[in-house]
Amino acid sequence: MRIIKGIIIALTSFLLLAGCADRTGAASEYRFRAVVKAVADDGIEATVTLEDGVHFGEYRILTGDNTQYYSVDGKSVARESIEQGDVIEVTYNGQVMRSFPPQVVATKIIVAAKSK
Repeated sequence: MRIIKGIIIALTSFLLLAGCADRTGAASEYRFRAVVKAVADDGIEATVTLEDGVHFGEYRILTGDNTQYYSVDGKSVARESIEQGDVIEVTYNGQVMRSFPPQVVATKIIVAAKSK
């Protein structure tokens, strides 16, 4: 009887843990909105405009060949079109480098509003 109970508990635990697995294979995405402070060859310095309890202050947003750039209406834009004062929405994988300022690697940047 003890063996049967042990098997039932083990199977139940296995099924519960299997239900928690991410089967999509898609990485989680994290976002924040910021105002561009400066643009450099390897990234963007920006100040976060909305404190969401996680992001606040200045961030260095690293960009690369895999970073996608869009306008707010979903059209692809050139990286070179991003200017100081633009409001951007940054999508990244959740990893923040502990540096000053903190750094993230952007997977997607949406230009939410152009500077005037």
